[in-house]
Amino acid sequence: MSDNTLDEVNGFKREIKITDGGILLSTQPDPDIQYAFYLKKAKEVHRNYYTEDASVLFDIEPVAGDYIASFFYKKNNEIKAIRTFFSIDSDKHIIIEERKNYVKTEIASTNEYRIDYYDAGSDITFIVFNGTGSGLHAVPFGLNYLMKNGYNVVACLQNKNQYQGLSFEDFERLVKPIVSGKKTFLYGSSLGGYCAVYYAGAVDGTVIASAPRNSGHPELIRRSRGRSKFNADNFKHPAISENKRTINPVYIFIDPTYNSDVFFYKRFIAPTYRKAQRLEFPFAGHEVLMHVKGAGQLHSIITRIVNMQGRITIDTSTETEFTDIGRARYYIAQKNKTMAIEFIERAFSRGDINEQAFATLGVLKRRAQLIDSDE
Repeated sequence: MSDNTLDEVNGFKREIKITDGGILLSTQPDPDIQYAFYLKKAKEVHRNYYTEDASVLFDIEPVAGDYIASFFYKKNNEIKAIRTFFSIDSDKHIIIEERKNYVKTEIASTNEYRIDYYDAGSDITFIVFNGTGSGLHAVPFGLNYLMKNGYNVVACLQNKNQYQGLSFEDFERLVKPIVSGKKTFLYGSSLGGYCAVYYAGAVDGTVIASAPRNSGHPELIRRSRGRSKFNADNFKHPAISENKRTINPVYIFIDPTYNSDVFFYKRFIAPTYRKAQRLEFPFAGHEVLMHVKGAGQLHSIITRIVNMQGRITIDTSTETEFTDIGRARYYIAQKNKTMAIEFIERAFSRGDINEQAFATLGVLKRRAQLIDSDE
């Protein structure tokens, strides 16, 4: 093969087999290439790092379910990854899903940030950002959903620094050439939502931001009155208003009753993007995107935005554990013990609730039980 490209690995044969020892991944050997393999099921990831071997046997039980096999190819300083989506049925048969093959290319890697490109050959590209506390090797936000729907993905990862190491100018220099000529969307939640708004003008993309907020912002640190874990001196981003502005739509998922998110939106986003469409879900809290997903609306909203269907209509009548939590918080603040407990128990009774929500409900229940009487 060519001495300076990994393009030919797109045509390499890749196999997935169930053996007595587990699940075998193999690909075409080449003496000039090193290989790595990942096997993912739900949140469980098995890794085999770079060696000269073109196959690996993962010593795991091939239980029924959905999997992603990642084949990594490394030559000199170039790395490419190709993912295969498959499932194992109850009879231990492997079923390969008919999805677009993705080629992963590392665009940039520093101690501050990493940018990877997952190319599906689509004319639609999503740029995604992760949340607070995430690192350089975290799973990119929304990656599986976006890949399942055939979109290209530019994954922007941070090193637990609130994206302060990635300047607007560097983002524009690195990402704009990739998305040139494509329909481009910037997507994230919380810190990732802030980034979707902050960098949008660099690529003239459409923004899909949920509860956008950067808790490392100096003004939020001041408002926390000593409770913030962040240092204002570490915040390097100029104001959003100082950046280029995207000419495309800006969509904001937000809970209009959640004061800290509303403050950030009104103070730092609305003055720059006055025509942004707010998709308001009362009492959904900072986890508004999880509520929208749980209410069965997220996919249809994303699809309508991608298809450029103008102003988006939403249904706020569906309740989830997140709106139950929001209402419980409201009644705790009102010292209404009866109503607070009612919504907490309603959330618990939903059965298969979100793990994060389950933990929050436990805290709220203890707080509600400390209320002496209803007022």
